[in-house]
Amino acid sequence: MEGAGAEPSLGGAAAAGAQPTEPLQEVVEAWLAGLPEGTLLPQEGGLLRLEVEILELAASRAHPQLLEVLLEAPERVRQTVLAALTTANLLAPGQRVWLRPRQLPAPFQLGVPDAVQALRCAPGALLAVHGVVTAATALLQQPVSRAFECAVCARVCTLHGAGAPPPCCGGTLREVEQARVMVPAQVIFLAEDVPLASAPSTQLGGSTMVVHLADDLAGRAHIGDRVLATGSGRFYGGAAGLMAPGAHLPLTLGIQLEACNLEVLRPQGPPQHPFELGAAAQPHLTALAAAARSQDGSASLEAALQVLDAALPVAASPLLKVAVLLSAAAAGTGGTPVEAVDPLAAAEDPEPQALVLRRQAGAGCSRNQVNIMLTAAAPEPHLQRFLRAAAATLCDHSVAASSADPKRLVPRLDQKFVAPVLGVAAPLAIGGQLAEAAPGVLLLSSSCLDTRRAIALGQYVAAGEAALQPGCPELCVPVETTLWTMVHEQDLSKSGRCIAAGAGASAGADAPGGLSLTERIINRFSHPFFSQHDILVVAGPETEDEVDLMVDAILGARSAPSVGDAGALRALQHHLAAARAAPQPALSAGATALLSAYFLHLRALEGAQQSALASLVRVAAASARLRRSAEVAAVPDAALAVVFLEEKLLAAGRSPAFWPRWRAELQHCTPLGECMRGLAEDVAAELGIGASGCCGSGWDAGLWGPEE
Repeated sequence: MEGAGAEPSLGGAAAAGAQPTEPLQEVVEAWLAGLPEGTLLPQEGGLLRLEVEILELAASRAHPQLLEVLLEAPERVRQTVLAALTTANLLAPGQRVWLRPRQLPAPFQLGVPDAVQALRCAPGALLAVHGVVTAATALLQQPVSRAFECAVCARVCTLHGAGAPPPCCGGTLREVEQARVMVPAQVIFLAEDVPLASAPSTQLGGSTMVVHLADDLAGRAHIGDRVLATGSGRFYGGAAGLMAPGAHLPLTLGIQLEACNLEVLRPQGPPQHPFELGAAAQPHLTALAAAARSQDGSASLEAALQVLDAALPVAASPLLKVAVLLSAAAAGTGGTPVEAVDPLAAAEDPEPQALVLRRQAGAGCSRNQVNIMLTAAAPEPHLQRFLRAAAATLCDHSVAASSADPKRLVPRLDQKFVAPVLGVAAPLAIGGQLAEAAPGVLLLSSSCLDTRRAIALGQYVAAGEAALQPGCPELCVPVETTLWTMVHEQDLSKSGRCIAAGAGASAGADAPGGLSLTERIINRFSHPFFSQHDILVVAGPETEDEVDLMVDAILGARSAPSVGDAGALRALQHHLAAARAAPQPALSAGATALLSAYFLHLRALEGAQQSALASLVRVAAASARLRRSAEVAAVPDAALAVVFLEEKLLAAGRSPAFWPRWRAELQHCTPLGECMRGLAEDVAAELGIGASGCCGSGWDAGLWGPEE
């Protein structure tokens, strides 16, 4: 029960004849007395946050007993702090006090599976758990401070927690409703930082942890964030009805993490010194750096392809390898304001669906990520191995969608979720694999997709988020995932009417032999899904070289095809990490002239919308990122964007004007850089760039050569 007559200072409470204090309270009072001036003053809204740097506290050796108890039972230390402040009359009515420990030693920072086991053995101990937020509830309200009045002696007991009040005089205790202090609360689910590629649901449930956030921590993290949650465990009885998001088995561990601090982790940049990568990576780093300094921009792409061939020796077309490199270089790079994407600010064009959705959501930006789609006549094991190996090694994070549990793919809302301990029903947003893969790559296959989920994926990627419940930002799932989709043509329908085909997207309906490949993809997966893929590459069957590599791997003559030079792989990973960390490249005058003229040409012939122009800019900017350039050049960046768009037109059964000739040259072993330069010259000659000035002065003599 609360006493009276305490002095308003921490050091003089015991000396003034107050009630005798516990040894821990004396230690806490000494620690509080040594804090900087102003630390004990409440912040906004009556909240007092006491930041505790664990490593600094351990290094100072000033309060070893406090450190020991803090690591064993942090809630006990918080209650002792509350008692010390109450004794010194420093705790105002309704004030909330929280300890915010940080900088735990490395042995106390665990992944989700290890943390679950540790909390089962020592539920009250302090530890830090790093994982990805896979599900989150809407904000709840929970009591943080309650007051009880004794019916006999009228004394008031204040509890700062969810425990029961102690008995007093044998009478009835009545809660004082006016003294109750409510704060926001939230329940989130943490999974492993790197989820298993296609783990069964039981494994996912076993690697999931429930985390309870209260007060200023609630709403701090969003689905898809990598977080470091610090706190202690608490048993809630193993509620059989609590389901792991996406799993079919309930969580029976019966424990949750009561978070006392939460930090959202940001991706780490590349190593500061490339020499840390080892001697084997130095020749490849030197080649990449020399190509980046070259006046010929195509040299950087050729050097990156050579390093990729050494790192992942898989026989595949140059266009597929370039597409994978571009997408890996732009993965997780956020978005660019819509106005900055359009180099035709004065051109009137109907707004595409993607921009409308983003503006309705308040995003106002276009994604930088480059989504790619690969088609093959039948399931090609060598292509699947290549995509999986590239996603696992070239990107920071990747998840492979599985057909065993299709519900895990897209975000969904559970309206029947009941928060443990609190026992309050609250809607739960489950991010699914689309959120788990952020900010890396989600590997999709036509065998694990149906039309309904493909439509949802297309709409979520277009909007940049999945607003599962309008007006509730906690239930909004950000979409920052890059899509790599493998489509097997045998899974596509042979006939049928196109679904919501846009202008220029489902061309080729009059092509001989029925529907074009693009129309069949749209029939199967919808136009919203297909339109969110910037690059479409049609792959061929396995080559003789690939078959030889596969046979040698099976017979044990050499290593697997997906394993190559480790030094080259480290060099390429460093190169791509630095590319992702760089700002979005700006359009040069030459690139603007080429893209503008080509888009106007395409709109006049095919009725292309602004979304096609945004896709051109994304691919060109990704090419500049891969070259480690701050500016998008006409050659090779803008020319490469034209190449991939005309590849889409070929798949749609159309006859593009510029790429078929150089596509044939590429198949006859002409270097890719020479093909792109030739295509750019053809575009300039056909559309009059520089010569007639129809698109303004945009000729770059350093990249294009002097005007004739």
